[in-house]
Amino acid sequence: MTNLSFELQRIQEKSVHRSERRFLWEGVAGPFGAVKLVYPEAGTYGEHWTSWTEGERIPSFVFTGIEQADRPSLRGHQLSLLDPGSGEYRPCDLSRPRGLTRRGRALRILAADRRYTYAQQPSKRNHTLARAGVTLHCARSSWMNPRRITVSGSGPLDALDISLGVLLESVYTRELSFRGAVIARTRRFTEGLLDLSD
Repeated sequence: MTNLSFELQRIQEKSVHRSERRFLWEGVAGPFGAVKLVYPEAGTYGEHWTSWTEGERIPSFVFTGIEQADRPSLRGHQLSLLDPGSGEYRPCDLSRPRGLTRRGRALRILAADRRYTYAQQPSKRNHTLARAGVTLHCARSSWMNPRRITVSGSGPLDALDISLGVLLESVYTRELSFRGAVIARTRRFTEGLLDLSD
């Protein structure tokens, strides 16, 4: 599909104890049908949390990372894609940002033999997932648990692109901003020194 635009609406936020809270967004991605983003799977704060996508004709991605600001983060992360043939989740490669330039701060992802980049735009509420010939823009109505996520794309988009782009909106990605990258590098340097002293 050459061009696509749709919205995900937050439809549920349980008013329960903070550790049991779950967020859910749903929308219709044109000819790809219904798509759903869910996070987190119930977990303990400071431990690994999980988010996932699902839909009528949307492949399911799962992201797990240490909880930060009510989301799974890039710390201790694992990105997986459901193999419809075996029914098992297959790990995907996702490299954390290492540089301070906008390009250096982008995530690099290898999923189903495709190479993607995922970068924050000047506003921390806007992100772009890109691969050769395809761009998917996601914009949140607010940074924390937005009421809606607007998705628009160009190029020969398919269900895999949509699922991955939507899933990444559930991940705590402050490291993709300049300030976040500086803080993350400082933290990793400090943790490395502490490891050397043990």
